[in-house]
Amino acid sequence: MGKQNTRLVANVDFPPYVIDCFGSNHFVCAGGGGPAKTGIPNVIETIEIVQCDRNVLDAATLERSMTDDYPESEHEAIMNGAVTTWKPRDRSAFFAAGMNNKCYVFEVFKEPQKTARLVGSFKSEDDNQYQTAVTWSYDNTLIVTAGSSGKISVWKYPEMKLKHTIQAHKNDIECLTACPVASEVVSCSRDGSLKQIDLDKGLILNDLFWTSDEEKQKAYKCRTCAYGIVNNDRKRIRLYSLQVPKVMKTKKKPPIFIVMWNNKLLPERKALLHKHDNPSCIAISSCGNFLGIGSLEGNVSLYVSFSLRCIKRVVGIHDNFITNLCFAPVSFVDNKGTLMHSRVFSDYEALLLSISIDKTVQMIGVEERQTLSVMTSLLLCVMVLCLVGLGIGIGSVL
Repeated sequence: MGKQNTRLVANVDFPPYVIDCFGSNHFVCAGGGGPAKTGIPNVIETIEIVQCDRNVLDAATLERSMTDDYPESEHEAIMNGAVTTWKPRDRSAFFAAGMNNKCYVFEVFKEPQKTARLVGSFKSEDDNQYQTAVTWSYDNTLIVTAGSSGKISVWKYPEMKLKHTIQAHKNDIECLTACPVASEVVSCSRDGSLKQIDLDKGLILNDLFWTSDEEKQKAYKCRTCAYGIVNNDRKRIRLYSLQVPKVMKTKKKPPIFIVMWNNKLLPERKALLHKHDNPSCIAISSCGNFLGIGSLEGNVSLYVSFSLRCIKRVVGIHDNFITNLCFAPVSFVDNKGTLMHSRVFSDYEALLLSISIDKTVQMIGVEERQTLSVMTSLLLCVMVLCLVGLGIGIGSVL
């Protein structure tokens, strides 16, 4: 598939590793070159996307904050991060960012000319370890960090005090995803395990197995995973994971699976990822209807979440591997449970932003399908029936 409905959002002067949405059309993009004196900065940028005309979107950098300006950051790059769940009346959001073995919390703003404000920080891993993932609980009261030690740490917010430490895995934790309706996360590790964690009790609830085939279970590991709701219904949730072979160096490349898990975290449906893609990240839209998958080859694929059917695959949208993905909130459910539609993204069913170490931010869109109103459909039916009746009448006369 080609590059239809794709657009370059921004060229940045640093390798970005994190992109996340806050507000209706604002995004945090962060990364950097780390402590090496190469001239590559460590940065948090706030990007705003606006509608210029029908099907025409434009992007602007509202603010740029150099994390090197904060002595506490020790000139480290932001390698992982997450933004708090946004509420419609909020003018700012809080961004938890992983730098080496510490977690920093910044307040980021929707208004231009407001730099990211450092709220606080804490040491999330030991000196010889590093933080690999971070997320927020669904109600923004907990920060959950994971690291190369295989431990998951739960921190109270805004106190930033340690609540629980769980030795969940034997190896690096590659991904954390928070349940959108409960104080739970699912984590996956290089050791091949996938686990459900209770944040309130600090306990491992379940080991998750994507197949009943023991040999296949041992041969595969979860690369990444993401929680999401189902069709804007917050009472229904699904988990999606990407299962990749532990050993890829074979003459015939083994298949890679996309797995959909039901609300009891039992595997419900599986599909094959494109044979030329090695996945690096996954994202799910705010409505829960679309999945985005980025690859090490620089390709991005969009899937319908409930059927796991690929509807768009953009080859070579990036020149290097994709580090992160984020959907724009085309539709979302507000605090009162009302379904809202974005004015900025009203021409799209889905809009996905992708970043890569090629220092670009790209945008892939799925346009809104044109539908007929009920009244128009009825009028067309009446016209067809009249034409059919007229044709029968003329035929009988002849």
